[in-house]
Amino acid sequence: MKYQIAMIEICNASEKCKVQQQIENLRGHTEGFQALFAKEQQIHLERLKAKEAENDDLKKKELENYEQQLHKFIAVEEECKTIESKCNVLKKRNKAIMLNLRRKLLETDEIRRKLTKNKHMEG
Repeated sequence: MKYQIAMIEICNASEKCKVQQQIENLRGHTEGFQALFAKEQQIHLERLKAKEAENDDLKKKELENYEQQLHKFIAVEEECKTIESKCNVLKKRNKAIMLNLRRKLLETDEIRRKLTKNKHMEG
């Protein structure tokens, strides 16, 4: 019976060693997976940061482009106002010239009638 107890103790010790070895193997695998996961997570975070930086650059460029377009738009609007103002001045001047020409035309027509009337009276 001592022999059987010794064999049971040997088997028990052997099984405990096997279990302990399996636990150590599982811990090693777990640590390996955790390290791999941490590395993958780090890579993902770096890519995410790079993408965010790229998006920030794009937004900055879009904002700069918008501001440039806005400045151009304001400059064109101011130029349009200046041109409209000059155009109004030219229209007023043109109307004044046309009125002056019309007045001179009427005066000339009146002189022509008088001359024609005087010619008919003389002749």
